[in-house]
Amino acid sequence: MVRNDAPIITGRGMFVPEDVLSNGDVAALADPERLAGWVRDNKWCEKRLAEMCARGACAGLADLGREEVHRRLFHDYVDDRIGIRSRHVVDRRAILERRPSTAGLFGAHLGMRAAAAALAEAGVAASELDVVICGTSSPDRIYPATAVEIQQGIGAHAAYAYDLLAACSSFVYGLEMARGLILGGLCRRALVVAAEYFSCGVDYADPHNSFFWGDAAAAAVVEAAALGRSKGGFEILDGQCRSHFSENIRTGLGGNRAFAAASRNGHGRPSDHEPGGDAYRFFYQNGPMVYREVIPLAARATTSLLGKHGLGVEDVRRFMFHQASTLVIDGIKRRLFDGEPDADRVPLNLVRYGNTSSCGVAICLAEESTMEPGELACMTAFGAGYTVGAALLRKVAPDAGNGNGRGA
Repeated sequence: MVRNDAPIITGRGMFVPEDVLSNGDVAALADPERLAGWVRDNKWCEKRLAEMCARGACAGLADLGREEVHRRLFHDYVDDRIGIRSRHVVDRRAILERRPSTAGLFGAHLGMRAAAAALAEAGVAASELDVVICGTSSPDRIYPATAVEIQQGIGAHAAYAYDLLAACSSFVYGLEMARGLILGGLCRRALVVAAEYFSCGVDYADPHNSFFWGDAAAAAVVEAAALGRSKGGFEILDGQCRSHFSENIRTGLGGNRAFAAASRNGHGRPSDHEPGGDAYRFFYQNGPMVYREVIPLAARATTSLLGKHGLGVEDVRRFMFHQASTLVIDGIKRRLFDGEPDADRVPLNLVRYGNTSSCGVAICLAEESTMEPGELACMTAFGAGYTVGAALLRKVAPDAGNGNGRGA
C-alpha cells in the first residue's frame, strides 16, 4: 500500500457566502398546493400529525391554518429526516423575493476564495501551479470554463485550466485527475477546486427537491511527493472512479435539452414545465429510486477501494461521504459498519451548509483537524450520472529532512 511517490495534498481551503437560508425560509417559498400534495404523500408527515394529535395538539394545529401546518411539517421533516438546518447561499434576499440576484457573485468567485486559502496553507504561489481543475455541478457557463476564470482571478498564469462535470462526485474525480497527472509526470502542482452556486438552479416552489441546496467552494493544492514531503498533509494513496448511466438525477440548466424542448413547444419559458419534463431547467431527482440505487453503489466503491489494499472499515479513521442527506449517509453506514460508528468517524457538515454537491466531501477535508500522522481517511462521493468516486488518503507529518519542499 505504501507509495514513496504518492502525491500530497499540502493545502486546503473553503469558502461559504454569508447569507443563510433557513428551513423556514424554504418552506415559505413552496407553492401551497404542491406543498399540500407533498404532505399528503409523505408517510413521515402522516406519522408526525398522528403523534401530535395523540398529545392533544390537534386543536392548536387547526388554529394555525392549513398552510402554516404544512410549512411546519416541512420544516421539521428537513431538520429531522434530511439533517439540514440551514444552508449558505449567495443571495438570500433575491431568493425570498423571487427575483434575479444582483450580488454579482458566482461560482468562480467562491472558488477563487477557497483557492486562495488552500494556496496560503500550502505555501504555494498561484504562479507555481501547473493545472487548475474545477469540479462543479453548476458551472457559471458552459464556456468559458469556470476553471479558467478561477485561474485568471488567482493569477495562475503558467497553468492550464479546465472544468470537470461529474455532478456531486466532481471533487473526488478532480483529485484522481490530479493524482494521475502528477504520477504520469505531466505536472508537479495541481489545484483542485469544487465550486457550487447551486441555489440559482433550484425550483423553490417544488417542495420535493428545494430543501437540499447550499452554495460553497472548497479547494486542495496537490503536489508531487518530492515537493510536498517537507510540508506534510494528506497523501493520495489511491483512487477509483466509476459511472453508470441514469436519468434519476438531472437538470436542464445549461444544456441543450431544455432549450430544444421549449423551442418545439413554441415558447421560451421552460421553467413553467413540470418537474422531470424535458423542458424543466431546474434540479430534479427521483428521490426513492436514487436512495435505493446510490447507497449500494457508494458502499461498494468504498469497500472495493479498501479491499484493493487489504483494508477493512476498521482500519480507517475518518470516512468523508458526500453530504447528500442523513438518510443516505445512514443507509451507507448500515452497509459498512456493524453498529453505529463513533460520530467523529463520519463527519456531517450538511447540518450547517446543506447539500453543497461536489463541495460536501471537500469541506470535510478542509475542516479536518484531528487526524494523526499515519491515520487513513476514505472519501466517497456519488451523484448524477450515476457517478461514484472514492479516494484513499493518509495523514502524513512534515519530513524535516526534505528541505523547503520546492524541489528543482
